Amino acid sequence: MNKPQELVITDLAQGLPAITPSFGAALAEACAVCLEEQGHNQGVEITIDGDFNAKFNLYWQPVTEQMLRCWNDEEFTTEQAEARYCVLSC
Repeated sequence: MNKPQELVITDLAQGLPAITPSFGAALAEACAVCLEEQGHNQGVEITIDGDFNAKFNLYWQPVTEQMLRCWNDEEFTTEQAEARYCVLSC
């Protein structure tokens, strides 16, 4: 596999053809909260294996106390963060 690519999760706030910028920003926040709550550091490497294979180093916005209060439902936050990863692999 090649050298990992840089993936800035916050860029999802720019939107995609089927994701509005507002929803993309919300998904990016959910990912940031989940990643930090699991103890991951900026630049953590993930590997995608499936229809395509790739490695990424993930970067996200700093998590604030307000974000933690907003995303305080662990199950819902995790579901939203997982949606973000599904967008990556499609």
